[in-house]
Amino acid sequence: MSINVFQAILIGLWTAFCFSGMLLGIYTNRCIVLSFGVGIILGDLPTALAMGAIGELAYMGFGVGAGGTVPPNPIGPGIFGTLMAITSA
Repeated sequence: MSINVFQAILIGLWTAFCFSGMLLGIYTNRCIVLSFGVGIILGDLPTALAMGAIGELAYMGFGVGAGGTVPPNPIGPGIFGTLMAITSA
């Protein structure tokens, strides 16, 4: 599957909206929310939700990973991980 320019722009806008949610006080910067939007835009919601659920495993401890470290930004598994899973299938 290939991504056209319109889908890429929509994914960029979705990412910007989700990360601006931190400023607005809504909790949209999570892997599952990011993956949900990518799945809707690309038309493969089951794969996107599966990838979002896998990405959420890193954040189950309220933002604290193994050894007291803070997990990285959720854009990696939320957007790029979902994009790779959907487009490589």
